[in-house]
Amino acid sequence: MLWESRVDVGGAAHILGYYTGLADHLAEDRVFRSDARGTVWSGRRPMGVTGVIVPWNSPVYLAFLGIAPALLAGNTVVVKPSELAPLTLSAVLEILAGNLPEGVVGVVPGGAEAGAAIAAHHGIRKVFFTGSTATGQQVMRAAAGNLKNISLELGGNDPAIVLESAVVDDRLVDELVQSVFTASGQICFNVKRIYVHRSHHDEFVARYTAAVDRLVVGDGLDPRSTMGPVNNRPQFERVTALLERTRAEGATVTTLGTALDPAGWEDGYFLLPSVVTDVRPGAELVACEQFGPVVPVLPFDSDDEVVDLANDTEFGLAASVWSEDREHALRVARRLESGSVFLNVHRIGASDVSMPFGGFKGSGIGRGHGITALEACTELQTIADHVDVSGFPGPNR
Repeated sequence: MLWESRVDVGGAAHILGYYTGLADHLAEDRVFRSDARGTVWSGRRPMGVTGVIVPWNSPVYLAFLGIAPALLAGNTVVVKPSELAPLTLSAVLEILAGNLPEGVVGVVPGGAEAGAAIAAHHGIRKVFFTGSTATGQQVMRAAAGNLKNISLELGGNDPAIVLESAVVDDRLVDELVQSVFTASGQICFNVKRIYVHRSHHDEFVARYTAAVDRLVVGDGLDPRSTMGPVNNRPQFERVTALLERTRAEGATVTTLGTALDPAGWEDGYFLLPSVVTDVRPGAELVACEQFGPVVPVLPFDSDDEVVDLANDTEFGLAASVWSEDREHALRVARRLESGSVFLNVHRIGASDVSMPFGGFKGSGIGRGHGITALEACTELQTIADHVDVSGFPGPNR
């Protein structure tokens, strides 16, 4: 969608502005200790050449979440755009490189082999990678060759939990439509599964399917569209096959929405949105990162049950809890195995660039965003000036 692309590109300037404001954070060493024994300082030093391996969804925004802190920390960067979405990011990087000394920003185009070369190169000291858990594991193995510092933001299977203390109103329903179907479901921390307390389940499903049915699927440049296509043929085929297997298992797959231009449907990887009910908690659709415009909705009966269901996954990127009772929501949120938990929201904008972001378990290593990401682009050095060593072990001379 056009607005999604504007957020992607415009977000780069926002990220650069935010990190520029943190320049003083690294400007001076901090006195760790100063007394009669001497003075000890600690300070952040540039880590070295930083590789940034970028996915095809939100390629500009996600690239700059690594580029901006790396540059501010005094590193040079080598960026590998996704071969499935290289053009806009390459154009933005050309502008950025033109305003910096030669060699500060480099671009390595290509497919998996280019990313593997960055991960393995002994001249690169730091790697930011955003993508699937399986590819993140490959990056980690390759980076072990020279013990690179790595930040991995990997897959997610984000649950949204609608508690008994929630009110199923238009705002909650509309927010959860955005939470699932923005970018056709192709955002790492989009909601991938919805759990609704049984007392609200039937009302929620009725209102939610009615809201999803208002989506109009078409060319993202057409202002009449409210949801665009998926990005590429492999992802299109993966989601289509997943839906077929889900139907075959006996789940109810309700296909909704309207095709803006049915005659041109074959000109893109268009999929109508689907809401799935009567699905097993352990079904493939519930357990995987579907990365497409489909979401399962499941009932639960107690907080203990839904916490167990939400945590029963290899992923742990983000989650959301929906309730009119903030204390109730917080009690549940603190039990979830997720790097970020949002209350009554779960969409683009919920994880501000100043907030640490990253996953538990198979959803990643390290944290991006904020001061955390800036410090992750540096090495911590200690300088000790001991003027009195009389208390040190060993013979005194």
